[in-house]
Amino acid sequence: MIKRPILISAYPLSLKKRSKSFKGEAGFTLAEVMVVLLIIGLLSGAVIMTRPTPKAPEIIQAEAISVALGQAMQTAIITGQPRGFGLDEAGYGFYLFEDGQWIETLQTAQWGPDIDVSFTLEGRTIDLPKERSEGAEDGRIVQVLLEPIGQMSHFSLTLNGADTQRIITSDGSGEIVVTERRPSSADE
Repeated sequence: MIKRPILISAYPLSLKKRSKSFKGEAGFTLAEVMVVLLIIGLLSGAVIMTRPTPKAPEIIQAEAISVALGQAMQTAIITGQPRGFGLDEAGYGFYLFEDGQWIETLQTAQWGPDIDVSFTLEGRTIDLPKERSEGAEDGRIVQVLLEPIGQMSHFSLTLNGADTQRIITSDGSGEIVVTERRPSSADE
């Protein structure tokens, strides 16, 4: 005598009969739809939370200046020729010392519209020159010397934005440090 296995259903008999009556129809249950919506909501929330916040103009400018100063310092060391960094009320630029004079390179930039700049050189506050007009001798001059031995002028450049200050400093050793300062309620 061969024994046949007994099939046991996970569904009660009443549900089993009911499902046969809907045999040709397909669809999702409310619970399945709710789970899918919950997963989509969690994933979209995670994407929004990890999205980077836009940077303020003074932060972007400070990062660009510090990188450019580092590159100019490395170029001065490699080539054995001094470089210069000059700024005025309108912007800044880099210079090459050649044949006894400073020659402006192509690496120049303007300050952002909402950035206020202050400059200290060797411990003295320097009034920045006015923007240079076409053909005029006044205007941007070299204030920071980047020497081929890896040293540079001691300076502090402060970029004041709406909410923060970025301070770019060098103690003369060639190292460039960028710090952030948020105005406290006592400063306002």
